[in-house]
Amino acid sequence: MPTLSASTTAQLRQRLIAARAEVLPHIQGRTESPEEAPVSLRAHLGQPDDMAQASNVGDNEMAQLGQEQALLRDIDSALARLDEGVANVCIVCGNSIPDERLLALPTAQTCMPCQQRTEAQGQGPQGPPCSQLGFVSLR
Repeated sequence: MPTLSASTTAQLRQRLIAARAEVLPHIQGRTESPEEAPVSLRAHLGQPDDMAQASNVGDNEMAQLGQEQALLRDIDSALARLDEGVANVCIVCGNSIPDERLLALPTAQTCMPCQQRTEAQGQGPQGPPCSQLGFVSLR
């Protein structure tokens, strides 16, 4: 199994650390006390006629938080895989994940054939949308 070059490893690590630094404050900001809740939610608190709208805002905030937490888990997992020297090993079949795929989506854990099989079975794409990380999709 070919290993990642030092240059590719450094690029991946740098991009993952930058993505982590970008998403972490968003998560921390959403998990603060209610007094520090996002303005969009605070604006509706205490207004009975707008409680349904406030509930929708809260639901949207929670959905966004869930996506950001999943993204953070994927980033941390990718960093751990880099540390272990297995970032380019597909977790499904054990084959190599091409450098091009990892550079496009540093959180990728599967090779393209396994990813396509997973999606064809209706399990959806692995991880958050590439655009959320600012990476390009190889699909």
